[in-house]
Amino acid sequence: MADKAVEKRDSTEVSRVDPAEEPSAEWGWHGEYPRTTRIGGVVAIIVMLLMLWFTRGHVWEARAWLWLSMVAVAVYLIVDYRKRKLSWRR
Repeated sequence: MADKAVEKRDSTEVSRVDPAEEPSAEWGWHGEYPRTTRIGGVVAIIVMLLMLWFTRGHVWEARAWLWLSMVAVAVYLIVDYRKRKLSWRR
């Protein structure tokens, strides 16, 4: 049967990730770039709008994919914003 005592952590241990599973945690980086992701999403939407603006002819398939891609990125940004805004309340 397992011991009921809780194993104490070393106070110098900062990372909760096992370096054997994720080697990047060993040298200090483990995470995401949330601000860069949001900025990249906005830039992607602007670039897609410019592509729509300068598309010549009746290329409806290309326009449909651009609209769908823009909507997908916009939905991701909205969900991310709502998650960040409401996360402290949970």
